[in-house]
Amino acid sequence: MPRSFSGRNDDCAMANDFSDILSGTVSPEDLARQILTQDLNSTELLRAAVENPQLASTLEALAKDWLASTDVRLVARAIFFVEGLGLRTAVPHILHIIESGALHCHQAFPDGLELEPSGLRMSPSPGLRQPGTFRGYSIAQVMADVGLNLAVRGRGDREALLMATLRHPDLCSFSWKHLEGAHLADAVPFISVLLGVHPQLASEVATRYAILSPDSLLELIPHLGPVQRGARDAFAQAARKNLLRTGKVRIWALSQRALKTLSADV
Repeated sequence: MPRSFSGRNDDCAMANDFSDILSGTVSPEDLARQILTQDLNSTELLRAAVENPQLASTLEALAKDWLASTDVRLVARAIFFVEGLGLRTAVPHILHIIESGALHCHQAFPDGLELEPSGLRMSPSPGLRQPGTFRGYSIAQVMADVGLNLAVRGRGDREALLMATLRHPDLCSFSWKHLEGAHLADAVPFISVLLGVHPQLASEVATRYAILSPDSLLELIPHLGPVQRGARDAFAQAARKNLLRTGKVRIWALSQRALKTLSADV
């Protein structure tokens, strides 16, 4: 669903019905130029599109094209429109960009596209971005987060997007928050990437595996070799606590043995 906007509407946005865009007299190239040169305010355009289905459809088509642009300013505007309008149809396009390795958008998201009060900053928890806020994140991170938030549970493109982002060091924290019990077995080979970048998540990872997929926890342990010792210790403590609490004594014993073997080999 499109995002709702609070606060007063800008007088210019109220007065401009964007009839020139809807009539087709403005080409996609001219529209892109007007947006990039600030002749046409992206926030005003998005606000108007929320109330105008025809304008929203126009922006949807443009956003899908701009996602694959080599101009990172257009990519940023595309993500801005995709999130603001709740465009689930853009998820396959985001998946294709991430799977193809075309993540050239590691620059910081440009200023001036915040939808929420400017006082909001990055969340202290990895992968937890406030919708409508972009400051402090790269374009690739926002693209991944928007795609994961819009993807529909149970659909193949969502499952593929989860795995594609989890294996990427800059994006894995955004997919981790979406992983459910059914995904944990498939995620095993990539958890070391997550803990290599965010070792503070070790207890959370162990807890989720111990409760939701204890058999997969055993499969995960041999992959923890590259993870720093402190994170492995935190993982072991959380695994012990939650496996014993849920009565998985056999799996706890096997996991402790596997962790000791891992420590001896590293």
